[in-house]
Amino acid sequence: MINSNALKAAMLLAGYSTIAQGAKAIGMPPSTMYRRLNEGVFTNKEMEEMIKTYKISDIVGVFFSEIGAL
Repeated sequence: MINSNALKAAMLLAGYSTIAQGAKAIGMPPSTMYRRLNEGVFTNKEMEEMIKTYKISDIVGVFFSEIGAL
């Protein structure tokens, strides 16, 4: 389960002011990003793109959170 708040924060820190902008930056339709955030599941390829694009350093804290979305 992902920590959706941490992922959204990473998008903001990377300069994407909306979830839709963050989704487009990794080549994902915004509707898919919203669905994945709600479900809490991303593919390995999607996670790799987000780590690179959003410059995520706390990979475990974002993608392997026990608390999930708050």
